[in-house]
Amino acid sequence: MAGDPAMIHLSKVTKISAGKTALREATMLLPKGSYASLKVDSETTGIALLRLLMGYEKPDRGTVRINDIDITRLAQTRVPFLRRNVGLLEYKPNLAGNRTVVENLAMPLQIAGFNRKAMNERIADKLEQAGLEEQASAIVQKLNESTQRLLACARATIHHPQTILADNPDAGVSSEHRERIFKMIEAANNGGSTVLLITGDVHSRAFTHTLNAYKGTLIQDQHKKQSQHHSRKRSLPNGMV
Repeated sequence: MAGDPAMIHLSKVTKISAGKTALREATMLLPKGSYASLKVDSETTGIALLRLLMGYEKPDRGTVRINDIDITRLAQTRVPFLRRNVGLLEYKPNLAGNRTVVENLAMPLQIAGFNRKAMNERIADKLEQAGLEEQASAIVQKLNESTQRLLACARATIHHPQTILADNPDAGVSSEHRERIFKMIEAANNGGSTVLLITGDVHSRAFTHTLNAYKGTLIQDQHKKQSQHHSRKRSLPNGMV
């Protein structure tokens, strides 16, 4: 992977958040297709990193690049275009609670400009992958926390984003949902998405890179690439979206 372009690149980044040093001269280099795990010693560090990569904030020093875009020089009017190519799985899922499961899955596809037929096919595939077929028409706010986190992962991966950022994606979920969440993330990675997980689960997954944050600094290791997986596709019945 030495010749691959960097999809996530931090160079000597310092970020002060709420009076604390969340990142201190932090450097990270993840090539395209990486499957990386970051273990943080402070919640402040994890949140600051995600906000920088999503373009919500800019570093106090250093440069941040994601999907070959320099966020430190990015105009605010261009930030929404950056986010279209990023799948974000937050610690507290940001779902539309008064809408159905299918309507939530449709949102990133609508933003990306999918036509109705392509949307239906993509949603049907994701419902099957997530095991949410029976909850397709359920109102999200009536689902339990574990199912909502499963749905959040499905929505973050459905549009095949260039990069997926996930903050403890399996926190508070059942063992069945946990496996489905990681299968969706790993399938997306095998499809070409660069993945960065903030998680303590660094032993049972085939990560290409593992990173540890200590007092705002980052230590990075590289490993072998995981095996490839393939998924099936099918169509939704007419009228699902």
